[in-house]
Amino acid sequence: IFGVPTTQFVALFSAVGLALSLAIKETLANFAQGVIMMFSKPFQIGDYIEANGVEGTVKKIELVYTRLITPDNKNIMIPNGELTSAKIINYSAEPVRRLDLTFSIGYDDNIDEAKQLIKTIVSNHPLALKDPEPFFGVLEQGPSSIDITSRVWVKTENYWNLHFDLQEQIKKCFDEHNINIPYQQMDIHILDKKAN
Repeated sequence: IFGVPTTQFVALFSAVGLALSLAIKETLANFAQGVIMMFSKPFQIGDYIEANGVEGTVKKIELVYTRLITPDNKNIMIPNGELTSAKIINYSAEPVRRLDLTFSIGYDDNIDEAKQLIKTIVSNHPLALKDPEPFFGVLEQGPSSIDITSRVWVKTENYWNLHFDLQEQIKKCFDEHNINIPYQQMDIHILDKKAN
């Protein structure tokens, strides 16, 4: 009527309508998944989880997003639609966890002595649980070392404290008893062909 071409306006309104419908669809999907998560409760506020390649403590569960705080205090917001389709590892779900540590010694060192030193330190640590009983054994004969594993049960909230304590205490104990912690090395043999 006014001499203005309407084709461009129709195309513009169609594009805007399509964009809005897609945005609303995504938001509604995240909203629906948020409602499902509130009923299924794969985690709760305060849990430490890993999902979609990120991990952190659950700070807030909203209808559209879940907010995580990383150990270095970054704020991550994950759409609930992504969380419900992702593999979620909840490190806080159980009251106790197993701490697996591996300690390497040299081939010239005494395996029984090293195992006994590790066992003594673990047994005397107040955060290490006695039940289930800890396990100690040779895990592997590696290229440069004998690897001894220790599997110790600990309350979930004490996991990292025990982890750091055992790493430090066992290293100091090995040093005191002259047990080597080997590094990767390669033996090279040079053949004298002239001697043949």
